[in-house]
Amino acid sequence: MKATFVSVWDFGTTISSPCEIDVTTRKVTDIESVDVDDSELYNLDEEYVQAGDVKFKALNFDSFQNLWIDQECEKSDDNEQLKSEIAACNDFEELFHVVSLWSHKPILERVTEFLERNDACYFEN
Repeated sequence: MKATFVSVWDFGTTISSPCEIDVTTRKVTDIESVDVDDSELYNLDEEYVQAGDVKFKALNFDSFQNLWIDQECEKSDDNEQLKSEIAACNDFEELFHVVSLWSHKPILERVTEFLERNDACYFEN
């Protein structure tokens, strides 16, 4: 589905670009690059994807990984081991593999529930 990827920076500067979002997996792809004068862009305040009337918080790998550790690892009997394994991941492929090993649900279902609960989607840098 066509959508818009939005980055909000210091002082209200907003940068928008077209993208695609898979509404089943909530993965954002084909984010078009935009030429901007980044000399005044210091701190990223927020990133989100607007798909029709729906707004999803956009999570890059680091924010996804941190949020997963904060919200999902406490549900495990051996949460310190799970936190350690999740923290050692370097990309979504590794993270989803670790999650699938620790989960009793299929990975797509597990990740989708997490994203729905957080009104979020994810994208690879």
